[in-house]
Amino acid sequence: MPAKLITTGLDRLIRKAGSLSALDMTGLLLDWEDLLDRDNEAGILAGIDGYGRPITPVKYRPKPPKRRISATFVILNRPNDNPTTSWYRTMDGPALAPRRKDSRSIKNFVTAHQRLSDRAWVAYGAWKNVLDPAGRPFLPCHFRGEGRLPVRDLAHVRPDTERQARSMLQAFVRRKLKEA
Repeated sequence: MPAKLITTGLDRLIRKAGSLSALDMTGLLLDWEDLLDRDNEAGILAGIDGYGRPITPVKYRPKPPKRRISATFVILNRPNDNPTTSWYRTMDGPALAPRRKDSRSIKNFVTAHQRLSDRAWVAYGAWKNVLDPAGRPFLPCHFRGEGRLPVRDLAHVRPDTERQARSMLQAFVRRKLKEA
């Protein structure tokens, strides 16, 4: 007697999965943007690069300040929010975040999302206007380890964050399949 495969449940699942291309993924993508933002701040402040490895610390900080320097005075007098060398040396934050949460690698991180096709969406983060006094972006130099700089590559999604994003996607798809 030939075996008979009943695919009623599978057919229903395939129809539901086919309807996923019509889904509005905005909620998930906004959650991913928030995740990227939190990951950027937490990772940088913990001194962790985009691969989950420790960032090489700086060697010439901190030096205790001889006198208190007004942040407002320095910011207003330096192009692109760059600290003076003497002020920079008094800061005690990790590499690429000497001012901690007020550092440009954290406060100038922006996120966005977009739909690429019927079945492809993307959420991404980038650093906007993190410039040296001459107006040139300098973070890519750190990412590549140019010149005498050690490689401090933040331009990746950390492994723990990637796992969280994958879990969020799975939960989102399960929820949408139940709703369909």
